[in-house]
Amino acid sequence: MHIHHPIFIASLMMLVRVASGGTVWALREAPLPDFTDLEVSVKKKRFFNFLSPHIQQANGEIRQERARLEEIAENIQNHPPNWLERRFLHRLAEDYDIEAGTEPDYALLVEKLRRRVDVVPASLMLIQAAKESAWGTSKFAVMANTLCGQQCFERGCGSVPSARERGRRHEVARCDNVA
Repeated sequence: MHIHHPIFIASLMMLVRVASGGTVWALREAPLPDFTDLEVSVKKKRFFNFLSPHIQQANGEIRQERARLEEIAENIQNHPPNWLERRFLHRLAEDYDIEAGTEPDYALLVEKLRRRVDVVPASLMLIQAAKESAWGTSKFAVMANTLCGQQCFERGCGSVPSARERGRRHEVARCDNVA
């Protein structure tokens, strides 16, 4: 029996990747290791070794999004985006906190997205994460998977910093996982 349905084939490929250890899902769910009580040079090396694959994975995903965005940008001059392209653009707009509206000017939206959808240099991410999380040992890193000091502004979205200035409303975001 030959099964050629695209969903079946995609599912089979995913299973092959999982079985071979080649999937990124395990990486997404990797818990933050305990970096306390390590000699400084060992802590730094382990922190960078742990975080580097996460950064590479995220940048790879961003490169794919950017490539699709560039393809849409090239084609939008000749024809309006189709339903799948519009859905992709709306998802990106939401992910990158850009107001798209229900009937956006898609050429303008694409230009706004082109300014935001881009990789972050790994070296910058590593240094930012090291500084903000005290090499993965800060309260926010350990309790909330927040390595880069991401802030949120809705009550209960994260943890209130103990040294937050009076009148400020931000919290340090709580993340589902390190990635």
